[in-house]
Amino acid sequence: RGLCNGFRLLRAFLRAFGHHLLPDACVVVRLGYQKGRLAQARRQMKWVSGMTVRILFVCLGNICRSPLAEGFFRHEAGLAGLEIEADSAGIRDWHEGNPPDKRSIKVAAAHGVDIAGQRSRPVVPEDFARFTHIVAMDRSNLEALSAMAPTGCVARLSLLLDHAEGLAGQDVADPWHGRADAFERCRDEVLLGVRGLLRHIGGAN
Repeated sequence: RGLCNGFRLLRAFLRAFGHHLLPDACVVVRLGYQKGRLAQARRQMKWVSGMTVRILFVCLGNICRSPLAEGFFRHEAGLAGLEIEADSAGIRDWHEGNPPDKRSIKVAAAHGVDIAGQRSRPVVPEDFARFTHIVAMDRSNLEALSAMAPTGCVARLSLLLDHAEGLAGQDVADPWHGRADAFERCRDEVLLGVRGLLRHIGGAN
């Protein structure tokens, strides 16, 4: 009975206000209704009711940590049935145009995630308007981003591990000088952060 009442209210809402809705929102509601998946429609509606969510992950050179974050975020979002734009960049342009570190590629592939096609790039001023969330791997990255951010910056700046329970304020350690196990630990921290970030964004929109 509660579900039927929900559909009646939804139909009434669409009749009265449907022409004011964003086209994407109408599609999400319609698909959710047709498939009898009201909960999914409500969840997807959160993503289109405001700005489209876009995530940029940032580390120092964009070859170790942030490519892993981008790759695993895309993977986890896909598992959740969400289509969210994600990218990664570096504070410095040292490796611009290069693929991720081979050790990052290897550890990602070992967990079913392909990041080999990514290419390093530096953060640019336009990123602060294009992305809704810019997520730094460590505090020095976050400080650099804060200094770069223009007045009226649209993007929300945070640390990746701010979104992992019990790890707020902590850095994702840079594995570049370490051995293979350092990259595995990095992947574990990244995964905690991206899963928490997905929960955070879903609850905040």
